[in-house]
Amino acid sequence: MSEKNVETLRRGFAAFNRGDLDEAASIFHVDAEWVPYLGTLAGKTHRGREAIVRMWADMNLHLSGLHMELEEFIDAGEIIVVVVDATAAGTESGAEVRDRWAQVWSFSEGLVRRVEPFPSREEALEAAGLSE
Repeated sequence: MSEKNVETLRRGFAAFNRGDLDEAASIFHVDAEWVPYLGTLAGKTHRGREAIVRMWADMNLHLSGLHMELEEFIDAGEIIVVVVDATAAGTESGAEVRDRWAQVWSFSEGLVRRVEPFPSREEALEAAGLSE
């Protein structure tokens, strides 16, 4: 397992979960791309660290206490599949929100270059060329 890339992910998610969005974004290449889970429906990709931080800040306007739990890492060197379990509450409604999905994280030179979501672990593994 690429321990360096996995540790980079752990550090970034820990910063995100404590609300330090700038620190969380420091693991990304300046030109990184993030396809948000819900954004796949609209086809919107966020490009660059600043755009990624803005996307996270927008999410936090609608979700209170957003916490991302990393359930599993599947490593393929410069590509890591992560299974995420997210919990939050609607800012206005207070309704509990919980969802689970997988992401394919692509690295280059120790920094994240792209994040792409998938509804399931199996679909993410297939996209990463790691079908079981």
